[in-house]
Amino acid sequence: MLFCAAITAAAPVIAAPVVLITGAESALPNAPATAGAPNPRTRGMFRPPDIVQISPAPNGMARRAPFPFKIEFTPHHGSAVDVSTVKLTYMKVPPVDITQRFRSYLSSSGIFIPAAQLPPGVHTIRIEVADSDGYPNTALVTLKVPAN
Repeated sequence: MLFCAAITAAAPVIAAPVVLITGAESALPNAPATAGAPNPRTRGMFRPPDIVQISPAPNGMARRAPFPFKIEFTPHHGSAVDVSTVKLTYMKVPPVDITQRFRSYLSSSGIFIPAAQLPPGVHTIRIEVADSDGYPNTALVTLKVPAN
């Protein structure tokens, strides 16, 4: 008996887009520029975890959505990031807590969403995190999404 085996290339798995900001939220008035001002850098031996925007590049225009969204957290002095302290707020009036949308993509090393969906426009998100020693940090991340 003769058996034939079919060999097929596996199709790439494309992640379903994750809606980070809705059109209705985007239409809300922007929060004042000082509303989410980051903490000033601390001096001395105690330093809060760093919050670094990796993708899309800071101060750059993102590709059309969906696009990869990546933030890295870097703890210092032997501490660890306390994931339970992470909070994300869309800087609008009123502020919109979007933390739950990120929970599945959150780890102690940061946030990674393979396909983030946002409406066109400029979006500012405040990210708050603390380390295992209780030292907090805040950063503002601005995402610029071109119109399709």
